[in-house]
Amino acid sequence: MSSSDAGAPDCRHPAGVLRPVIDPNRCEGKAACAAECPYDVFLVRRRARSELPTLSVLGTVKWWVHGGLQAEAVNADRCHGCGLCVNACPESAIRLVRVTSARGSADADAGAGTAGAGAGADSEPDASASTSPPPRR
Repeated sequence: MSSSDAGAPDCRHPAGVLRPVIDPNRCEGKAACAAECPYDVFLVRRRARSELPTLSVLGTVKWWVHGGLQAEAVNADRCHGCGLCVNACPESAIRLVRVTSARGSADADAGAGTAGAGAGADSEPDASASTSPPPRR
């Protein structure tokens, strides 16, 4: 959709108060979020496995089955918190979190991977995620 505010839903917040965080273990790249968002916050693209260091075994299987397609919040700073993306996502992979600083970090980034990078935050792997031990079986 267009990034203009014309025809946009009546959102409760101005841009930059909330931002979407996408769980890469749930996202299957179906693009419902991108189709529904009136602010062009999302991009769905093929992502290399190395870009998603925190994927679980099930998340890796989903990533592989869906050809590596994953959503990214490439324009998270444009988010007005209307929740259309949250309601549209068939995997419940998106949640909205309050931005707590000018860098675009959020209150609840733990476990979110890099898919929800916001304003001023680069899409680099989370250093703490790569140093944690593998899960027990």
